[in-house]
Parts: sequence; C-alpha cells; structure tokens
Amino acid sequence: MPAGTTRVYVRIGSAGPAIDNIRLAVYARAAEPSGVLEITQTWRENGVSREHKEVVPAEVGDHHFTFRAGPGVQNESVILSLARPRPPQHAGR
Repeated sequence: MPAGTTRVYVRIGSAGPAIDNIRLAVYARAAEPSGVLEITQTWRENGVSREHKEVVPAEVGDHHFTFRAGPGVQNESVILSLARPRPPQHAGR
C-alpha cells in the first residue's frame, strides 16, 4: 500500500462457506539505520591502563572487533554505546 494510506476497504463475495473473521495486518519497514556505535575496550597490560575505541557508522552491516594482546593483559571492560543523531531544533525554542 502507498505511504499515507489510512483506510482499506475489502469486498468479499462467497457462494460457499462463510467467513467469520477477517484480519488485516499492517507490516511497516524499519527505520533506516542512523547514528554510530562506539566500541570501547579497556584493559591493564603489565599494570598500565590501556584503551582502544572503534567507531562504526550505522550503514555498516557487519563489523569484526579483534583484540590481540600478550600474556600480561587483564581485561577490564567492553563498552557499547549507541549515539543517535538529534532531531533538528525548531526556530524559536
């Protein structure tokens, strides 16, 4: 159905069994991806705090995050943060 359709009329004719219930479902497409995903990993390597950050745009479907480290590494955290763009502000506000 075209965008903006608010009503749908269905006419059914039957010479056989009756129809007791009709269900019309609306399927909408998901919104286009927007914003960026920030991946931040923090760790200690030989007692020194380290951090690695990657920024993945919304348009990227797949992203592989690989971290290679030596034996003196102690992982602290992996932080996933989604930053969406803010809608434009109207004048006068």
